[in-house]
Amino acid sequence: MTDATDNPAHFSTVRRAPWLRGPGAGTAAAGSLITDVLGRRWTVHSVTATRVGVAIVRGWPYPHVAGRGSARGLTVIATPQLVEYLRQHACTPQVHHRLGLCSVTVARIRRATLAQTWRAQREQWWHERADDLRHLSAREFIARHGAEWMRSVGSDKLLGSETVNARRRRMHPTVRRPHTVPRRPNAWWRSSEIRSLIESRAPARGIADKLGITPGYVYALRMYLKSEMHAAVA
Repeated sequence: MTDATDNPAHFSTVRRAPWLRGPGAGTAAAGSLITDVLGRRWTVHSVTATRVGVAIVRGWPYPHVAGRGSARGLTVIATPQLVEYLRQHACTPQVHHRLGLCSVTVARIRRATLAQTWRAQREQWWHERADDLRHLSAREFIARHGAEWMRSVGSDKLLGSETVNARRRRMHPTVRRPHTVPRRPNAWWRSSEIRSLIESRAPARGIADKLGITPGYVYALRMYLKSEMHAAVA
């Protein structure tokens, strides 16, 4: 004799779950059979309402053989309402917090139903603007795409120059800033005028400002010239 708890028809008389009282709980009832967006049938265990109005439905793949009260094998079901919400918020990294789910569960549903993640969406956003990223400065890129970044990518942070420059180095590793100062000839500091300035008692910062280098570079040149002079004497 078949146990009544293993028969899906038995659940038709089960009262509606208490979670259905909240907003967005939908019409599924505990023990009923539903079909997800991929066409698979599930036996509903519970329905939980969320603050964003999306019902989180958990259940077992049909037919469910395990004990009715067992939580083993419970899975969040990819209902049309949940999948549509994830599609609309495909670029929101913290969407699992709004739904009361773990990030692994959300990633699983996205991979199975939407074939995308928010990281993939961001990568696509950058690649669509690769030409501007190559030819525009960080300030020009932000002026052109900054507002669109927050709206399209779903970021709650402003697009900064550090992010733009880091992405440029990643996507265009051969792109370098044009030199604003002409390249110096080799051993430019060996000229008598510059050498006398470096070896003088003037402050290193003042020398650095005149030569367009850093004070640390001035100290390094002083030590090198001094060691070179001692080697010549010896």
